[in-house]
Amino acid sequence: MLLYAPGQTRKKNEPVVGRTRLQKELFLAQKALIDKKIRRLYEFMPYYYGPFSRQLYVDLSWLQTEAVVEERTFIEDDKGMYREFLLTAKGVAETEALVTQDDMREIYEVVKSVKQQYNDMPLASLVDYTHKTWPDYVISSPMR
Repeated sequence: MLLYAPGQTRKKNEPVVGRTRLQKELFLAQKALIDKKIRRLYEFMPYYYGPFSRQLYVDLSWLQTEAVVEERTFIEDDKGMYREFLLTAKGVAETEALVTQDDMREIYEVVKSVKQQYNDMPLASLVDYTHKTWPDYVISSPMR
């Protein structure tokens, strides 16, 4: 749903740029869902770079093998290397069917609200905001 929800351009299935942004937006979406007493889907652990869910990467890998999610890698002079994550046509169709279900509509609205709130925030600001708001999820020095 996070990939399907409109972001900066307000168009559905707008790519999420970068693994860090994907982790942070998923974390914020989950926090918003928990605040509304809606089920938790991911476990986040404290990490040097802030809240981290290993399950996200397991799920992304599986969704890629099922041709639901596409991960594109780009190399640009001014940005360096970065990734975009978006739904395939199959992923869009499956998500559209999912978000119309009564029990999923509220979840989608929460996720959409989070993506629209944070997706156009510069990445450094998003990371700072997340780390300052939830310091328990930040390890002060790299694990050795």
